[in-house]
Amino acid sequence: MSRSVKRKHKATSEKQTDSVFDLSRMFLLITVFITGAAIMIVELMGSRVLGPYYGVSIFVWASLIATALIGLSVGYWIGGRVSDARTHPDYLYASLFAAAILICFIPVLRRPVILLTAGLGLRFGSLMSSFMLFLLPITLLGIVSPFAVRLGTRSLVSLGSTAGTLYAVSTVGSVLGTLMTGFLFIPMVPMDTVLYCAGLCLAVVVFIYALLRRRFEYITASSILLLIVVTMAGLSPDMGSRVLPRGYRIVHSAETPYGQLKVMEAGGARYMLINGSFQGEIDVKTGLSRSSYIHAMTGAAAGYGPGSGDALVIGLGTGALQPFLKELGYHVDSVEIDPEVVYAAERYFGFDPGHGKVFQEDARYYLEITEHLYDIICFDAFGSEAVPSHLLSREVFMRCADLMTDSGIIVLNVLGFRYGEESRAIKAIIRTIQSVFPFYHIWWINDPGEDRTFGNFIVTASMFELPVQDPHTIMEEIPGIPEQSIETVHEAEWTDPGDGGIISDMFNPLFAWNEPTDRIIRERIIRFVPPEILL
Repeated sequence: MSRSVKRKHKATSEKQTDSVFDLSRMFLLITVFITGAAIMIVELMGSRVLGPYYGVSIFVWASLIATALIGLSVGYWIGGRVSDARTHPDYLYASLFAAAILICFIPVLRRPVILLTAGLGLRFGSLMSSFMLFLLPITLLGIVSPFAVRLGTRSLVSLGSTAGTLYAVSTVGSVLGTLMTGFLFIPMVPMDTVLYCAGLCLAVVVFIYALLRRRFEYITASSILLLIVVTMAGLSPDMGSRVLPRGYRIVHSAETPYGQLKVMEAGGARYMLINGSFQGEIDVKTGLSRSSYIHAMTGAAAGYGPGSGDALVIGLGTGALQPFLKELGYHVDSVEIDPEVVYAAERYFGFDPGHGKVFQEDARYYLEITEHLYDIICFDAFGSEAVPSHLLSREVFMRCADLMTDSGIIVLNVLGFRYGEESRAIKAIIRTIQSVFPFYHIWWINDPGEDRTFGNFIVTASMFELPVQDPHTIMEEIPGIPEQSIETVHEAEWTDPGDGGIISDMFNPLFAWNEPTDRIIRERIIRFVPPEILL
C-alpha cells in the first residue's frame, strides 16, 4: 500500500472514529438531559403522591427534599465508584432501566406504602413514605451523571469541559422538568399518568441505546416494560370506580395547580376537600352550610357591619358565606385563586355569584390592584391546612384599611391554639391586626368533644369602636343558622395577644409557627376520613 493511500485510510479511520464518538457524546447528552428532567418530575410529583394523605405542610416538603438529596448523594458516590471500575455503558443504562421500572410502579405502591407508614404519625410517616417510594429511583438516577462524565471524557485535558457540559445539560433538563411539572403536568395531567410517562421516557432512552448497541436483551426488557405500563395505565381505576366505605361517595375529583380537589358525600352532607383537608360542607337536602365558622362569620358581619353595602370574600371554598351576606343586604364579590374551586362550588354546592363578581386570581394581587371600596372584607382563604401566610401580613391589613369605607370592618377566620407556646401563631396574627385596626373583638369556636384549646378564631376589626355583642343573641336572629352552631360560638376568654410579634412581608415566620396547627389538622383528617377517600 502506497504512503498516500495509507494516509487517506488513516484519515478515513480517524473520521469514522470521531463520528462514532460524536454520536456517543450526543446520546450521552440526551441521556443526562432526560435524567435531569425525570429527577425533578419525580421530586415535585412527590407532593401529589403524599399530599392527599399527609398534606403539603413543611414536614412533607422537608421529607421530599431530604429524600432527593440523600438519593442523589448516594447515587453520585455509587456512579463514581462503579464508573472507575467498569466503564462499559451497559451499567449506566441498566441503572436507568431499573429507575424507570421503580418510577412506573410508584402509583401502584403508593397506597400500600402510605397505609403501612400511617401509624408513624405525620412527621415520620411522611418521611418513611418518601424514603420507601422515592429514595431508590432517585439514587439510580443519580448514578447517571458521574458515569456519563467518565464515559464522555476522552482525556484528562478535556475532563473539566466534559463534566461542565454534561452537568449543564442535566441542569437544563431539570429546569425544563420543573417548569413542565409545575405549569403543565400538575394542573392538567393525572398524577399516575405523569409518573408513567416519566418512567417510559427513561425506558425509551434505554430502548434506543439497545438498538444502537444491538443488545437484544435490553430491547426485549424495554418492550415488556412498555407493554406493562401501558396496560397498567389503561386499567388504573378512577375514584368513581373504587370500592369506598359504606355511605361514602366521591362525586367529583380533579387535579388543580394547588392540590387534589375532591367533592365527597357522606352522612347526608357534601364536602369539598383539597389535599384531604375540608374546605366546607353543605346539607345535601337543604343546600345550607353545616360549617360553624361560616355561621359565626355571618353573625360577626350582622353584629358589627353597617348592615348593607359591598362585601368582599377572600377565598371561595364552597361559596357558603356569600348567600348569608346577600341575605344581610350586601352585594358580594369573591376572590379565588383556583378556577377548579369556582367550578366545583357552582356545580356541586349551588354557588351563584348573582350580581357580584368572582375574581380568579391571588387575593394579594387583587387587593393591590383594586380601587373598589368595601364595607366588609372577609378572610376565608385556606390552603391544605392554614390561611396562606402572605395574606396575613401587616401590609395586607393596611391595604384593607385603605379599601374600606368609614363604617367598614374586616372579619377573619383562622385556626389556632388559645394557650401555651402553640398559640404563638394566632397571637401574632391578632397582634398584627391590632397594629392596624385599634378596635377588635374575638369569637371562639370549638366543637363539642374536641380539644378545648384548639379551634376557629373569628376576629372582627375596624377603625372605630365596636359595640359589645353577644354572639348567641346575634346568631339566633339569622335565618338558616342551626342551633348546634350557635352553641359552639363563644366570646374569647382573652383579647390581648400579649407579646405576639407583628407579621410583615419582611418578617413572616407563620409557615413555621403554624406547624402545630398543621399537625393537629392533618392528624384529625387522617383519623376521621377513610384512607380510601384520601388515596
